[in-house]
Amino acid sequence: MKVLFVDQFGKTTGRDTLALANLVSCDDIKMTVYLSDTTEIPNKEYYVSIQKGFHGAYEGNVINKVKCYLKALKELKQYIRLNHFDIVHLQWFSLPWIEWIYVKSLKKYAKVVITVHDVIPFDRKPLELQALDCIYSYADHLLVHTERAREELKKNYKASTPISVTTQGFCYKPDYVQIDKAEARKKLGISFDNVVFLYYGTIRHSKGLDTLLEAVASAQKKNKKIYLLAAGAFHKVDEAMYRSLAEIVVKTGSKVDFGFLPFEMEKYYFSASDVLVLPYKEGTQSGVAQLGLMYELPLIASDIYCMDEIAIEGRNALRFKAGNSEELMRCICKLAENETERMSFSYESKVIGESDFSLENKAFRVKKAYYETTSE
Repeated sequence: MKVLFVDQFGKTTGRDTLALANLVSCDDIKMTVYLSDTTEIPNKEYYVSIQKGFHGAYEGNVINKVKCYLKALKELKQYIRLNHFDIVHLQWFSLPWIEWIYVKSLKKYAKVVITVHDVIPFDRKPLELQALDCIYSYADHLLVHTERAREELKKNYKASTPISVTTQGFCYKPDYVQIDKAEARKKLGISFDNVVFLYYGTIRHSKGLDTLLEAVASAQKKNKKIYLLAAGAFHKVDEAMYRSLAEIVVKTGSKVDFGFLPFEMEKYYFSASDVLVLPYKEGTQSGVAQLGLMYELPLIASDIYCMDEIAIEGRNALRFKAGNSEELMRCICKLAENETERMSFSYESKVIGESDFSLENKAFRVKKAYYETTSE
């Protein structure tokens, strides 16, 4: 069986996609991973083929981005046509109003499997759900992360395509090696006396960084050792508002980096931190939360349902009402003042990451879905 696993477009790291493909690859499943030309690839050996494309797909103004993206899709289709894959595994759609036609056309060449990462898209646009429904209807198999996501998909879409739950596992534990905390803090210019709370990832309204900035500003008045370490690129938000809120905590010595963070810096940010904060206002899964598990960090997370299995109140996390900066401030202060609880939560994050969020388990389920798809 020949499978083409298509990664997301743009400047990202292909680490997790490649790790999953590596685990799925076996004697009778030959994996090829299709990445953007700007995707960062870790320096390690892989047992899969790697193809780069999507050249310039996100460059220039909006009109140019659309033109380049459509051109990149055309090149991908040509690659699929020439290489005779049994399955094309897709994950991300930027223009679903057009891409439903694209997915339909791919079925002439291969079976189509789609991983639905966010059942309801962030910042969804008019007719987006209807367009996605068409895409999911033309697919041969859909993969979701949880039973709750399966229920949400059936509730919001008419597609009758078979659905498999593959678990929320994204990260391959051996890829996430912690470095010495003192070394990481020296690299970032952070005092070892601080208690460091980390925000990491894209900055959009649904991610709740504004709530966190307000909470940290209040918490620092109660405990001078509280330090916010934040990094992320803006995505369709009021940048001036976030910069204004950030100025308050930066004046106390905290570090807030607005922009894309190179892959090689990730280990420093996570290794330097004491707690990962996930202040999300909505969502259906979180790859950043799993990074927290891989780096064995205690978590503070909002009470949205997708965090229930990964951030467990009193076991490896404290939870607060989404959007409530006062409750979040109290959680920050509590963990800042209790090193014993932080150590206990850290151990439990390690256990949860190695069991419930095993990428090996996910790979087994993806294989099973591939076999079911080709036998239909």
